[in-house]
Amino acid sequence: MNVWVKELGCIALAAVACAVIVPRVLMPPLAEAQRPPAHLRRAVAVPSPAPDAPTTDAPVTELAHDDSDAITPASLAHLPPRARRDRLRALPAGLRFEDGRWIADLRQLPPPREALAGLSIAPPGEGPQPEGFLVTQCDRAGFLRLAGVRPGDVLIGVSGMPLRNPDDALDAVARLHHADRATFEFLRNGARYRVPVELVNRPAGMALGL
Repeated sequence: MNVWVKELGCIALAAVACAVIVPRVLMPPLAEAQRPPAHLRRAVAVPSPAPDAPTTDAPVTELAHDDSDAITPASLAHLPPRARRDRLRALPAGLRFEDGRWIADLRQLPPPREALAGLSIAPPGEGPQPEGFLVTQCDRAGFLRLAGVRPGDVLIGVSGMPLRNPDDALDAVARLHHADRATFEFLRNGARYRVPVELVNRPAGMALGL
């Protein structure tokens, strides 16, 4: 992720959860002997995170995204007021960026599966990262790129819950099932950054997940 990006991230976690649950339920012995198959993973060359990853108490720094399509407080700060307004008005329908957070209107955005099409992530042990979920490819719609997320970034926490292994991802998905707000924490080259997301206008009975 970017309120919607948080929605995207939650959906990604749900997808990872499916990758973990299926082998454990259908093939328990194999699941115990191996890491869960990363069928969401795609062979993409990605940079390895810094060898000495900071602890959970490490300061969180907003990364200075150089990509013109990324929207962050830092990327908007240098723009004149009119250019800033034009940039925000050009966002896809249902997606807003206000006060440093993304706000996603779930009644206007496409269904999660459609919005996240093309997203690929690798669980812990299935990539160079020892913990967290490596983003190997962003969604084709570009929601994650708008949030500043890039291939090679590692999703290490959701709303204060660390993602050290697939079981943590399952817990995060369960706790965020009906959440209206979430904060996704990423690691890039030893630096951390956050993508806060708020979900609005959730259709009746709709929960995060696939």
